[in-house]
Amino acid sequence: MRGVNLRAEWVVTMHTIVVADLGFPLWLRVQHLINLIFMGLLIRSGIQILGSYPRLYWNRHTTPGTEWLKFTRKPIPKDRLWITLEQEEPVTSWLAQPGGNNLGLGRHWHFFSILFWMLNGVIYVILLFATGEWRRLIPTSWSIVPDAWHTFVGYITFHLPPASAFHPYDPLQQLAYAGVVFLLGPFLIITGAGQSPAIEAQFPRFSRLLGGRQSARSLHFLGLLAFVAFIIIHVALVIITGFGPNMDKIV
Repeated sequence: MRGVNLRAEWVVTMHTIVVADLGFPLWLRVQHLINLIFMGLLIRSGIQILGSYPRLYWNRHTTPGTEWLKFTRKPIPKDRLWITLEQEEPVTSWLAQPGGNNLGLGRHWHFFSILFWMLNGVIYVILLFATGEWRRLIPTSWSIVPDAWHTFVGYITFHLPPASAFHPYDPLQQLAYAGVVFLLGPFLIITGAGQSPAIEAQFPRFSRLLGGRQSARSLHFLGLLAFVAFIIIHVALVIITGFGPNMDKIV
């Protein structure tokens, strides 16, 4: 019986060590999953909303022909009045939300998702500082800039950093993650709010700082591209640097 008890204690001890060795606390792993779910909903519903009027402007008047980017070949009617939904382009459900090209449905999912995404983000930042996890994410020395550049050169020349460079992030990852959390995330929230007619009516100076609602829409789109680029590179590096061990640490 004593041997059985010792074996049971050994199993429990090893299980505790394995869990502790995952590198990320449970709350962070859970929030990473929640973030994945709602970022997916936000990106897909955002693409659906963009498809409802696939033209982007830097000006307020949105005169046809002055857009800086468009995702449609449909001509603007010149002999009659028209509405923007006539310019709607179908978006495959592989990219956008299933259910057709419905602007109202896209907005519903976008606004629904952003509430939970922001709540998850606020809780994440609070726990980040409350638990000391911020030390692994936020740079504390300017030396990280040349170190990150050195790491970047290594990646583009197909030389991966040694395992000792990950604590759990290498300098380039640390800069990228800190930038996404504290710069890109708030940027998307601000530019998203800047598109609201209600906010523009109540806080006109806020809208003017962004150049108007159409400029905010363009900036929001550029933020989307930045987030998509980050996700692609992030997932690629997870696979390249060891998919199994990396998934063990975060899952």
